[in-house]
Amino acid sequence: MSDRVLYVTYDGIADPLGKSQVLPYVRGLADRGYPMDLLSFEKPGKPLSFGDRLESDVRWFALRYHQRPSVPATTFDVAQGLGATAALDMLA
Repeated sequence: MSDRVLYVTYDGIADPLGKSQVLPYVRGLADRGYPMDLLSFEKPGKPLSFGDRLESDVRWFALRYHQRPSVPATTFDVAQGLGATAALDMLA
């Protein structure tokens, strides 16, 4: 398969849900032959990465999660995620 699959999670991969559910799911898909891109939103104090490889077929792209004020922060994060998604599409 030549196309990459983009998995977007608003949870950080350093967070408990990211560690217990997101990473195993993404790695499982990669093990089945799907080259994966993972876009996560990481909380302050957690590592950020843009283009690191987590596994041979998993590239990790991290954006900063913004918490306050709630609605503007979420709106900003969504816009930032859309921009990153568009940039990744251009790389493919």
